[in-house]
Amino acid sequence: MINTSNLASLNQLTQDLSTHSATAADSQELRASGKEIYVKQGLPKNTSKSARLKHQTNAKKVVVNLLVKQGVPKPQAEAMLKNVQNGSKAITMGNLKSLESLASTPSRWPSAQESSEVAQTSKSNQTFKTGLDMVKAHQNDLKKFGDFACTDIGTFGDKKSSFYQNKAGPRLASLAADKGRQAQDHKAAMKSTGMTIAIKGGNTPSESMLKGIADAVKGAQAGCCSTFAFSAASELLEGLSGSPTANPKVEVVAFKGGHSSTHLYVLVGREEGSDISDPKTWGDVSIVDPWASTAFGANMFGTKERPPISNMFPPTEVVFDSHKLDD
Repeated sequence: MINTSNLASLNQLTQDLSTHSATAADSQELRASGKEIYVKQGLPKNTSKSARLKHQTNAKKVVVNLLVKQGVPKPQAEAMLKNVQNGSKAITMGNLKSLESLASTPSRWPSAQESSEVAQTSKSNQTFKTGLDMVKAHQNDLKKFGDFACTDIGTFGDKKSSFYQNKAGPRLASLAADKGRQAQDHKAAMKSTGMTIAIKGGNTPSESMLKGIADAVKGAQAGCCSTFAFSAASELLEGLSGSPTANPKVEVVAFKGGHSSTHLYVLVGREEGSDISDPKTWGDVSIVDPWASTAFGANMFGTKERPPISNMFPPTEVVFDSHKLDD
């Protein structure tokens, strides 16, 4: 375990990576949270000198990517690793393809492979068979929410973290200086609250109601977990062909554990009739949580095995269900 919560420990990261044994069990993972990086060890199958050098270079890129995701400037992140030497005690992360399953607590971080190799498929006029297919088709547009300001980060975020100081904080300050964006954020919040009240009152939601929230969030370039969740749901339903029930179920779900631990996010593809509180019954489900990116710089995409925010999982109730949309 390597702590990366401040500059001193990041410098220590370089030393620790250069002295880690390269013979550790291949079952270990490289995973990271906002403050720690866990490094997977293991020699590449082809141990020729050229293969080892290439492997080491790729491994460094993965670690640099993780540091950048935490708000460390890329040149500084690269400088931290430039002296790591290849050899019997080097940073060699085994089969790099296995890094697709990067995980963390409380958040999941994307590997270099995930960000470069997962292509976005067409999202127009399609009927999707799986939730994962639907998410992949909308992935690039969903990622844009991750660059927006998080309006409730003061409650949940760590103001001492590098991500807050370098990204989340400046984004929030930019929002505070723009009354037009603030008005759009207020509009999104009001529409989100209105939609929730309508659903609880037994009224059937419409796709246009979702789109109204998403448009306001995009205008504000900001949001909280609820407005981000409704906006993500709207994006996932964009351009579908056929009835809502002909496609995987898109749900805005809530974890409710008190004011300081209430959170909304999106499930895609949960099986009809499954128990919302028991992920084992869901089938193959994809999770989309833009708030995880805006609040912590984490990956907004996850699975039931590796949710973006694991300490607010599983959800306790369904707020919105696309299979109940008013056509």
